[in-house]
Amino acid sequence: MKLGMIILRPSSLLLLLSIFVAQTTVFAKFSNIFLSNSYSTVSFQSLPYDIYQSTTMYFENTDQKLAPSPINLLVSTYQSRIAQLTWNATGLSGYYFVERLPQDSTVWVRLKKIPYTAALEYNDTISWPHCDPLTNFTYRIIFKPSESVNEIASQSVDISLSDRTSPADVSNLNVSIINNNGYNPRITWNQLTGDAIKGYLIQRFPGNIGDGNSTVLDTIPNDSIGHTDITISDVCDKSYKYVITAIDKCKNVSNTVYEDSFVQSIKLDIQQPGACDKIAKLSWNSYHAMPGGLYGYKIYRSDPMGATMLFETKETTYEDNSDFVKGHTYYYSVTALSKNKIDTSSSCQATWKSNLDVPPEVYITQASVEANSFVRVSYHITPPSTVLKLILERSDNGTTNFQPVDSLVSVLGSYVPEDLFIDDPTARVQTQSYYYRLVAYDDCNKTKSYNIARSILLQGFTDQKTNTLNWNSYETWNQGVERYTIYRILDGDLTTPEFLGTTDPTRLSYVDLLSGVDPAKAVCYWVVANEISTTAISQSNTFCIPKDPILFMPNAFYPDGINHLLRPVPKPAFVDVQSFKMTIFNRWGQQLFETTDITTGWDGVINGQNAPAGLYTYLLNYKSLEGKEYTKRGTAALVR
Repeated sequence: MKLGMIILRPSSLLLLLSIFVAQTTVFAKFSNIFLSNSYSTVSFQSLPYDIYQSTTMYFENTDQKLAPSPINLLVSTYQSRIAQLTWNATGLSGYYFVERLPQDSTVWVRLKKIPYTAALEYNDTISWPHCDPLTNFTYRIIFKPSESVNEIASQSVDISLSDRTSPADVSNLNVSIINNNGYNPRITWNQLTGDAIKGYLIQRFPGNIGDGNSTVLDTIPNDSIGHTDITISDVCDKSYKYVITAIDKCKNVSNTVYEDSFVQSIKLDIQQPGACDKIAKLSWNSYHAMPGGLYGYKIYRSDPMGATMLFETKETTYEDNSDFVKGHTYYYSVTALSKNKIDTSSSCQATWKSNLDVPPEVYITQASVEANSFVRVSYHITPPSTVLKLILERSDNGTTNFQPVDSLVSVLGSYVPEDLFIDDPTARVQTQSYYYRLVAYDDCNKTKSYNIARSILLQGFTDQKTNTLNWNSYETWNQGVERYTIYRILDGDLTTPEFLGTTDPTRLSYVDLLSGVDPAKAVCYWVVANEISTTAISQSNTFCIPKDPILFMPNAFYPDGINHLLRPVPKPAFVDVQSFKMTIFNRWGQQLFETTDITTGWDGVINGQNAPAGLYTYLLNYKSLEGKEYTKRGTAALVR
């Protein structure tokens, strides 16, 4: 045997001294001598022979091997259900094994393998079947070095523990009212697969959770995922809260916080109609603790026509103002939805019976342009009227922003006429088409709007050879539009309109070939819509094809001759004579004369004196028939 050099760390001096004593004390295995160091207190009397051998320092082939530090195990308890183990390092590389010996057993159970580089600690939570609080357990640590087959064991430590850990709370708890030969709450949840679950305790609360007034319904097996409460008969009249508590085989219960973990059935209330109430008003309690979060509610109605999903909302109220039929019973229910639309909770079906007459229908028979300046909206009421007031409303797009235009109010003790009209004098009939509706007020001052009508706007353009017309469709007749008829007038002669032709309801344009028409004459048109199988009509505005004004001025005039006035040549074309103004100036820019009458001219007189011969300037201001403004300047010679 060769003796090698030993190089020791300062922290190992005490350990080397302990090893030396162990080597020179032959009977240490059987003596009551104890060695102590900074890591642990070890009784060699309790060490097996092979472990004692592993602590021997020896030298072989110049390789120096040091004895590891003995393992001192410390064990504490937490809540009498968790063993908290810590121990010191041996100073060598390898693995530690945590082992447990249950009471009345001879077989050590290996719990955990821990590398020497990890934290030397372990928590062992006791579970079923160790339910007795007096159950004893023995713990030890076994170390397996990386470079040796020999194992090192700590001392054994005895403690008393039991399974006192509460099982997990149930998840995805939900309640919904089901109809299975009667309405009953059905509570569902996700089954717990761990924690040695024995079953579930079901509790029902009729009011606030904090009142403590609960009823234990049942304790059901651990493989259950739902329970139907058949013990109550007023589930549609009250909202009940339910709590599900898990129980394990050691009779531990889940730490359910009742104020947060309950679910509550939905109770739907419907306000029954009074003498003038034509609206079904629904309200319900908000749903609590929907799995995955609450998305909102859907309202359903069943009536003689079938089942309908009426509305989707995040509120807990809804008003149904449908056209109810007198004597019919309507059935409503509310369903709460989770955010992923998978989980739902439904209420009972609640009834609402209509006992009121439906208001008569106010039908718009036409919205027609009259006198090319306003829109007249005519109506018909069936059956005999019970309407006290009609309000005419107008919108630019037919869907939003309807504004009142005018109203028709009944005379005291009567109702509005069954057939009449309301005019809209503010309509700009040359530039816009409007949507109209009539809102009716009945004996109970309730309102209802009916069909929407749209006036016709006619427009067009010319290429000097033909005139092209286009218009919007008339809306809305029950029977629909049968045809459109196009009329033409020349130079504003309304007494002899010309019938040009008709188009079918899908064709909203017409081309006038102007055959035989004097191009110097103003040409205007209008279109009339006819309803199918009725005499109802609706007329458009009168549209005149835009043409530039034709206005000539002479370059000389003779106050003492035939052409004695300075004015436009007679019969100017396409000029709005109401907008005409003529001003005369001398060569120095002084105003001499002004008129707004196109037929009145300047006679060459200034302040009662004849103006001298010479050139004079005129300024003409006027508009076309479409309102376009024009200015014309020039000079004319006064000849004497």
